[in-house]
Amino acid sequence: MRCEQRHFYGVYFLVLIGTPGLGFLLGWGGDQIENRRLVELPAFSWRGLMNSDYLQALNAYLNDHVPFRGKAVEVDARCDLRVFGDSPNPRVEIGRDGWLFLSETVFTPPWSREMRLEAARRVLKLQRIVENSGRTFVFLPAPNKEAIYPDKLARLGRREEFGEPLRREIRDLLFGAPDRARIDMWTILEEAKRTSDRFLYRPMDQHWTDGVSLLAAREIIASVRPGLWEEEAAKSAGVVRREGALSRMIGLPADDVQEEFVVCREGAQTTVLAERTPHGPSVIETRGERPLIEEEALFFHDSFLAPAKLKLAPYFRRSTFIHWRGFETLPQGGGEYLRRYLALFHVIVLQTFEAHMFHWLVENTPGMVEDFVAALFDDLDAREVEFALVDGWSGNGETRAPGTADGSGLVCRIPPLACREGAVDRYLVVDLRCATRVKVELVPIAAAAPARLVCPVPAGETQAVFDLEGVDVGGVLALLPGSAETLRIRLVELPHGQQGQ
Repeated sequence: MRCEQRHFYGVYFLVLIGTPGLGFLLGWGGDQIENRRLVELPAFSWRGLMNSDYLQALNAYLNDHVPFRGKAVEVDARCDLRVFGDSPNPRVEIGRDGWLFLSETVFTPPWSREMRLEAARRVLKLQRIVENSGRTFVFLPAPNKEAIYPDKLARLGRREEFGEPLRREIRDLLFGAPDRARIDMWTILEEAKRTSDRFLYRPMDQHWTDGVSLLAAREIIASVRPGLWEEEAAKSAGVVRREGALSRMIGLPADDVQEEFVVCREGAQTTVLAERTPHGPSVIETRGERPLIEEEALFFHDSFLAPAKLKLAPYFRRSTFIHWRGFETLPQGGGEYLRRYLALFHVIVLQTFEAHMFHWLVENTPGMVEDFVAALFDDLDAREVEFALVDGWSGNGETRAPGTADGSGLVCRIPPLACREGAVDRYLVVDLRCATRVKVELVPIAAAAPARLVCPVPAGETQAVFDLEGVDVGGVLALLPGSAETLRIRLVELPHGQQGQ
């Protein structure tokens, strides 16, 4: 190799490794190009230099903040996409005509068949609880993008690969019988796609367009108060460009162009009273001369319905919106919030993304059914359950009772209970007042039943609620470790036939 060539390669190498270092010295950082937060600089310590975890965190920080990183990621992404035909991010599926999809909802559904069906069954249970208490219930699912646009998938194959049979099973369970409380967005969007040439979902994002959020708001209002929605109140806010989250995930940020809408009801003034965090709760109040839904409304929603908050609020006197992500971060905790405040609301709306139904309705809120019963119990029909204290428990927790961990507490035996005719949901409600936090346990005698059901309860006057699905109530033992001043047991039975009325 000639001397000039060696000099050239030497200078090129120095520039290659020196430019990022110079960028660091000049304060240039990495670009926020992917759909995630960049790694923060770990706290420095001399001891940390000998710690592998610290060095790994430092390495991750340098990788994220190296100057010109955005351009490097973009070049790498374009190379993967155009040269090799691969998605730069395995979480994103490249579709036809440049459309992007979430891979986890297309090819690797995050939840099993039984888990998804359990989420659908929970919706029906929650509806029965709410409607039997004299309140209005609405459920609105947001279909997966590929459910409405399978034609935009590049790897179409058989629709069985994308969960179509399971989706049909869930749809039959939820919408097989017409019910105004449950809004079949699959059918609504399939019809809208057939009759309109406008996109219903954003090509560069997993969400539907703002036009569909307006449609969802209209369907909710029609479910709660038919005839109240005013078509003339929905007005175009113009065509805007919104960066797609999926495009950021592959390192190639791109915009979707969509028309956005606002709802302006003449004579109705909407005020946002509280919105502490992006995930809520946000409280919106409307005043004016226009007809309003006077009952206070509570919305549980995700990012699909978030753009519709100010489209819905002008029709409610007062509405509260809680994002599922913020549910467990509420000041009292999600379950405690429901038990304290749910009874104040007379319209309860659940909205969730199809792919995350199990996560939001079951996994992330395991006691939601029981919390609904406890919160609305005063408005539900219940009957007293006779029970016998075992071994002469005195009622103040002083007499030791067998079967408890430390010998304290009480044991009571419940006799067999006749069930109403027809399909019913059954809940056992235990009222007690206790000085400390205790665990209330039900141990079913029937061999086919679960081994035991456990319900932790806080100190004070409270209720332990047990969902008795699959449990033979006859012969159940109630164990209450700790001390309790009062004890009362009641049975709630909610007939299935009242739905849809």
